[in-house]
Amino acid sequence: DIQYWLARYKDSWYQQPFDWLGSFQSLKPWIHPAAAGKQRVVHLGCGTSLLAEEMYDCGEFGEIWNIDVSEVCLQIMRTRNESQRPALRWVKADLRDSKACDKSGIEANFFDCAIDKSTLDSIC
Repeated sequence: DIQYWLARYKDSWYQQPFDWLGSFQSLKPWIHPAAAGKQRVVHLGCGTSLLAEEMYDCGEFGEIWNIDVSEVCLQIMRTRNESQRPALRWVKADLRDSKACDKSGIEANFFDCAIDKSTLDSIC
């Protein structure tokens, strides 16, 4: 439910970076073979996860695009990374709605790799 996430990020307690289960280091055995060296990687439903920061700092990934429905969490992460990691991209879009993605300038086949961290958290 999108309303849950929109309300969650308005609460100051949730405005800190947060990873549900796995860190980049624990998920790297799955992420690295799929995404390293790719030109454009998308992090789906990024929230306030540290994954994009850690991938960026690793230096083995191309452009990292972070997509979420919550402008609040995106702004938190933009502000957090604007000076240290200015190349990270933060885009508001509901990936369930292809028209919303079109409005965001995201075309079909734009990304070389998609990462859904919540799925990785669940199965790895």
